Amino acid sequence: MTVFRPLLQKQSVLFIGITLLLHYFFLESAVWKTWSPQLRDDTPQTMQVRLQTAVAAADPAPTPAAKAKKLSPPPVSPTSNAVEPEPELKKDADTTPLAIEPKTEDKVEAVVTSFEQDQADKAAAAAQLALAPPEFAIRIPEDVDMKLEVSHTKLNETPTYGHGNMHWESRNGKYKISIEAGIQLLFAKLTLYQSISEGRVDVYGITPLMYTESRRGRAATAIHFNHREHSAIFSAANRSFPIENGVQDAASIFFHLASIGYANAEQFRAGNELNIQLAEGRETSMTRFISLGEEKIDSALNLNKGEAGDGQVNTVHIQRPPREGSYHSTIDIWLAPDLGWYPVQIRNTESNGTVTLQRVTSLQQKINLDR
Repeated sequence: MTVFRPLLQKQSVLFIGITLLLHYFFLESAVWKTWSPQLRDDTPQTMQVRLQTAVAAADPAPTPAAKAKKLSPPPVSPTSNAVEPEPELKKDADTTPLAIEPKTEDKVEAVVTSFEQDQADKAAAAAQLALAPPEFAIRIPEDVDMKLEVSHTKLNETPTYGHGNMHWESRNGKYKISIEAGIQLLFAKLTLYQSISEGRVDVYGITPLMYTESRRGRAATAIHFNHREHSAIFSAANRSFPIENGVQDAASIFFHLASIGYANAEQFRAGNELNIQLAEGRETSMTRFISLGEEKIDSALNLNKGEAGDGQVNTVHIQRPPREGSYHSTIDIWLAPDLGWYPVQIRNTESNGTVTLQRVTSLQQKINLDR
């Protein structure tokens, strides 16, 4: 036994070593799981993306925001410090072009173009004024309030009497005229007629923008003046008519004539004729005004104070005859040069013989310093 002990010890050591080697072999085989070794690639993978829009027939074009949107960069591997550059967006030849929304510069250019167009329109209007200057010299009268005595006489009948007011004011390039007539009852005043004209004052003198008229027992009517489009819309006729520079309505015409005489009395020399477009009733028409020269009329006005008194007043008599082939009435207007050229008497003679007479019984002039 002593002789074989060293031999047994060597065999034991060999056995143990072989056993450990076999265990190591099997353990390594379990880790790899396959005999073909796989190399681990830690290099980050790159990805290329191609955008292609699929546009349906009824779908709107993509917005610039969708077109300009960029892809997020791929994640970077923890073991690598290199950052992969962002992939470029490549446009395919078959890709449908994207609609481009106007840039801010384009919008600004559009606004500038609109402004330039507006300036061009104004320049064209100014050129038109230069080509067609006013026919008459104009000087706007001072503000005034006038009280009227009104008589209405039908043919072969007793006249009826009433009272009225006429008001004119102008400031800051605008004007307003109001005329009212009615009868005084026991405890109240019954208004039978009222008209209002409003507009601006320009190189042509009085330029109406709106005229309204109401008579007792009738629906109110209105005329809207659009000078930019050279048209006037009549509510009574439910249609529009062309208008020219210097057009007047049934109320503004009295103070427009006053402004012509106030500027230069020579414009109303006896025999002179003025052709002025007038918008009244249901249409516009070129209307002829004839100067019949100077004339003294009986008046209740005191020339010194413009208050009630006795005597006569120097006037210039202007007449508007009826148009040929029409039933328009004849209108006679007496302007008083010594009283600011205001219309101190107006007479309307209808084709059937009915006469309406308005006479100023008192006036109060107001000097306007805000013009």
